[in-house]
Amino acid sequence: MKNFGKLIKKKGALFQCIFLTLLFQILITYFTVNISNKLDINKYYKKNPILYFGLLFIIVFIIFIMMSYTESFMIKQLLFILYSITIGLFLSSIVFSDIEDKDIIKNSLISTIINFIIIFIFGIIVSYYNIDLSWLAIVSFVFLLSISTIIVMNSLSNEKKDDRYSSKISIAIIILFSLFVLYDTNKILLKYDNNKVNCINGALDYYVNFLNLFTSYLRLNK
Repeated sequence: MKNFGKLIKKKGALFQCIFLTLLFQILITYFTVNISNKLDINKYYKKNPILYFGLLFIIVFIIFIMMSYTESFMIKQLLFILYSITIGLFLSSIVFSDIEDKDIIKNSLISTIINFIIIFIFGIIVSYYNIDLSWLAIVSFVFLLSISTIIVMNSLSNEKKDDRYSSKISIAIIILFSLFVLYDTNKILLKYDNNKVNCINGALDYYVNFLNLFTSYLRLNK
């Protein structure tokens, strides 16, 4: 237990920075969704969904490229804010547009938080025993590629998809991004130094994991 305490204490400042940044960015996404709904920005998505989605995708791609080439904490933070706003617009138009029951959103959020916390704690326990989960990145990537291929192939198919198909895909994505939470926690504890750049990197990884878990739970609870 003494070594466990040392591990947590050693990364305490980094995790504090990561989770404060994560919470801040999630709040930005939340407010973006609310503002988007009030201003009825969804009308632009409804008029031309391909153009709207394509524009958001290009913005996200550019942000990720810029974030990978800068080591400035402030620039990374600003780019992260822009990314969170873009995701908020995406969620408002594509995810929340057909959800009217607020209980579904509430229950999905609770499920996401519980899932995240459980896997996070498990990641700390695994890291305590100094088990390196670097190999999990390859497994998760292959898993992600497989799910993406299945989704694309089925979207091109003319067969009508039932609720069981949607549920299976959602469960698979939940498992996938739970693995990513486990991998990212292990990476932060065993590989990351305590600096502001890693704070943003860790928060961004968790943000992507959290949002994918949340949207999957939404699809599962609809």
